[in-house]
Amino acid sequence: MERGQLRIYLGAAPGVGKTYAMLAEGQRRLARGADVVGGLIETHGRRLTAAMAEGLEIVPRRTMSYRGTIFTEMDVDAVLARHPQIALVDELAHTNVPGSRNAKRWQDVGELLDAGIADQGPEANGGPASLALRLAGDLAEAMGDTLRSERTPAGGRTVVLTLPAARPSSAGPTALPKPAIGAQTMRKASAGGK
Repeated sequence: MERGQLRIYLGAAPGVGKTYAMLAEGQRRLARGADVVGGLIETHGRRLTAAMAEGLEIVPRRTMSYRGTIFTEMDVDAVLARHPQIALVDELAHTNVPGSRNAKRWQDVGELLDAGIADQGPEANGGPASLALRLAGDLAEAMGDTLRSERTPAGGRTVVLTLPAARPSSAGPTALPKPAIGAQTMRKASAGGK
């Protein structure tokens, strides 16, 4: 089975349109006949984002209790059982509730990719927008991929980086480029871009 492809939407701050852009692409793919589901969508009460999710099949969340409080998490088993072509998953850096299948949501997404499900998910970057763009650009260049920047309805900018479906090698946990690429960009940024 071929491993799924991961698409990440980067943004410099909350509310710049990462989830909206992910949902818009999901709607485009659905309109073209792809089998698309919402594995886990967080609208954060944003009216336009919630409207963009309308018409998408949303996989029900798994409810869990932790220290007397009820939480919901992505139901990885339900998404795997449904086995769509594309799963839309929000907040990849999220820490799952203790007792969940995996400690982090990105690990959940890794299981979807291993099952051949393509994933599209937004990821916030709390640093300056220019640094986020440069780091993403370095990553895209090192991997031979392209970087696309789009304006969002809220007037923000979302960066779309599509990574190849590389299977982790036995030599290391990922097939990503050497960390020196990002370190070079960070040194340049801290020196005023020189």
